[in-house]
Amino acid sequence: MYLAYWMLVDAQQHVRQIIVNVNSSVDLALNDANMLSTKLRSAESQPVFQLSQVSLSD
Repeated sequence: MYLAYWMLVDAQQHVRQIIVNVNSSVDLALNDANMLSTKLRSAESQPVFQLSQVSLSD
């Protein structure tokens, strides 16, 4: 019975560590998504390059 208790405690610690790892992975993924979203928004605000702006006779 005593051994079973400590096995449960050990399992609980492993589950907590897995949850921490998953949470940090999700945080990293959200940070990446926010960074990409910011880059896309800044790219959308840039003027579109048009061929009419190109002058071949310099």
